[in-house]
Amino acid sequence: MAIQKIPNTLIADNAVTAAKIANGTLTADDIAANSITAAKLSASTSPTFGGLTVAGNATGSTIASTGGTTNNRGMLLSHQNNTNQSYVGRSENGAADTGNRITFDYDNDKMQLDSDGDIILTPGSSNNVGIGETNPDASLHITSNTPIISFDESDASQEFRIGSFGGSFAIYDSTDSAYRFVVDGSGNVLVGKTATDNTTAGTRIHPAGYASFTIANDYPIIANRLSSDGDIAVFRKDGSTVGAIGVVSGNNLKIHSTSSSHSGLSFGTGIVYATDNSGDATNNGTDLGSSSYTWKDIYLGGGAYIGGTGSANKLDDYEEGTYIPTWTTVTGNPASYRNADNTSNTSTNGLSYVKIGRQVTISGSAFFSSGNSINNQRPFMTLPFAAKLYSVNGVISTYNTGSEQSVNYLNYNATNKINFFKLDSAGSHIAFGTNGAIELYINITYQAA
Repeated sequence: MAIQKIPNTLIADNAVTAAKIANGTLTADDIAANSITAAKLSASTSPTFGGLTVAGNATGSTIASTGGTTNNRGMLLSHQNNTNQSYVGRSENGAADTGNRITFDYDNDKMQLDSDGDIILTPGSSNNVGIGETNPDASLHITSNTPIISFDESDASQEFRIGSFGGSFAIYDSTDSAYRFVVDGSGNVLVGKTATDNTTAGTRIHPAGYASFTIANDYPIIANRLSSDGDIAVFRKDGSTVGAIGVVSGNNLKIHSTSSSHSGLSFGTGIVYATDNSGDATNNGTDLGSSSYTWKDIYLGGGAYIGGTGSANKLDDYEEGTYIPTWTTVTGNPASYRNADNTSNTSTNGLSYVKIGRQVTISGSAFFSSGNSINNQRPFMTLPFAAKLYSVNGVISTYNTGSEQSVNYLNYNATNKINFFKLDSAGSHIAFGTNGAIELYINITYQAA
């Protein structure tokens, strides 16, 4: 005979306790529809329906599934009135497993995901995950006013943030409050700086293809070739190499063009070599300047080897200037001089000289005034550079009141002065001159000692 279903009116309020409900002893067919309401359940009741336990008290309510083979593990849904938080997560023996759950914090508008192990997301066919984005079109699509990912390394107390900062993609060092890497909206790549100028310290790579490296009080570029000799930097034009900077012989810097028949320089110990287009040193194969493109001045502290490399080819001195000679065995010094640089007679002009290697040339004129002149004397005149005895000799001209005559000179008793004289018919040295005005036209070339 069928059992009549129990109506709502036959169940007292708070009468349904956990003890009144046994698994499998009461079926839905035995209870009238809508008969067991919240009012009929005891406040202390945590009934279990087919492994589903419902519990509630003043602080909150819980629904938990039990019956797992290990520690009655199941699923738990809970709301805590005292914290205004809800949980969805794993349960053991009907109790919450706080290490593996999703928490909804209503007061702080947060959702927290906790796990004792890995967290795995398996999207659908698009394989895209959106954060703040309802239509993600990338594996991870973040939409926000400040879409940033933070990497906080707790054991090193260092935090880096990656994301979009004010329209630029950047890696930001939160610990030191510094941008380490930035790509701005124009395509500039910036390292250690945010300014796109070429004066602020840091590195800038421009989207047009050039880069600038700026640093204070240190070198901005290091190029380090290991082990073998060869090129350190190669320069190209339209894909073809046109030049290189490298190293030869272990530590000799070379800078050279790589075009056919071109040259370069190699820097050795106390020496600079000319090189070919491979950077190898050459001998007598490179010109310094040309007939159309000359160098200006060359400053040498030593000599120049001209036409060969032997000691005889060395030009070790070049000098030009003026000097005022010292005169002896004359009544007085010349009143004035004329020289190659100044043709007017002044007492301070002196005579000109040019010294090329050991060869010395003296030019100009010395004017003795009337009454203070060479009056039947053999005057001595000092030289700008000493010479070996008897090596300075020749003939000059003199002019005296409309007449010219020849006068000889010789350094016969001193290395630093010559003696002027005339020769008599016997070849002896004799005095010359009168007390009138006389001018000596001097053009003397000799070898310095």
